[in-house]
Amino acid sequence: MLKSPVFKIITLSSSSSSFGNCSTFVPLKRFLQMYDYLTILGPTASGKTSLAVQICRHINGQIISADSRQVYRGLDIGTGKDLSEYSQGGTSVTAHMIDLCPVDDEYNLFRYVTHARHLLRQIIGSLSIPVLCGGTGLYLSSLIFDYKLSEAPPNLQLRQDLGNMDLEAIVSRLLELKPSLHNTTDVLDRDRAARALEIALAELKDPSIQSNCPATPCSSSASPLHSLTIGIHLPRNVLRDSIRKRLYQRLDQGMLEEVQSLIDSGTSFERLDSLGLEYRYLSRYLKGDMSLDEAVDTLYIKICQFAKRQMTWFRKMERSGLEIYWLDSADTQQLLSLITSKTNWLGR
Repeated sequence: MLKSPVFKIITLSSSSSSFGNCSTFVPLKRFLQMYDYLTILGPTASGKTSLAVQICRHINGQIISADSRQVYRGLDIGTGKDLSEYSQGGTSVTAHMIDLCPVDDEYNLFRYVTHARHLLRQIIGSLSIPVLCGGTGLYLSSLIFDYKLSEAPPNLQLRQDLGNMDLEAIVSRLLELKPSLHNTTDVLDRDRAARALEIALAELKDPSIQSNCPATPCSSSASPLHSLTIGIHLPRNVLRDSIRKRLYQRLDQGMLEEVQSLIDSGTSFERLDSLGLEYRYLSRYLKGDMSLDEAVDTLYIKICQFAKRQMTWFRKMERSGLEIYWLDSADTQQLLSLITSKTNWLGR
């Protein structure tokens, strides 16, 4: 039987340092002498966003979202944007990489990394601390390990050759090149499959074109930015309870109505299915493929499985050389104590 992974959990007493209220800041200069930005990662429903907002109020930070679905406008409740959280309960916190494009757009890794790298340097230049926050492992790895990426150019000859070829035929060609396809949503829609094939063929000619990077370092610049990386690791039963509670909260907040609104505005069932989890199973209910109880029960199970896969990805990041400082809860004072200990701020 496989043993459960062992995480080095850091538990620091909040009473060991007095931080006062939210007007007390960790000095920017001291932090940036050792790090360029702060990363807060963890599985879904672990409290990342709330912690990031609170910590930004203490350290004069700005949030860069690392969530592959929050870039789309209209995916609000299902992706947990919780935009009011950034402005309520204290000083308003700036959040980036949210609501960038319409839901029918195809936002990819190259676009994300290009935009986020620019934001990191821009925020540092504005005398703030960037706080990268999210759970999309590929986005996090690409920034933290500084992957070298190139965008696959349009292949006009391929597009002409594909002509009226149906989805099944395109997917068959794609799987010949990528038998262990990582992004299975590419096989659900003809245009997505055609673009995935285009990228796969481009990768053969230029390895720097990476549609799905492995979690291994790959230098891209002479002066990569360095992250102080914090992870939230809740006990399994606590995380599952949090997932269940949040799921029902979002249903009460109108998540089902949000999916119906997307359908009414012209978003296809295929596109909703490709967005995964909440949009996949609630749209299947609205399409009549399953009962509401079945959709919700399945969704809960799938979210728990997704959280497990996220933790597996984070462990791969550690094995690739990243040091992640794990907290046993999304506690602001605990994180402030950790930042202080890592930057030797107090008494300096």
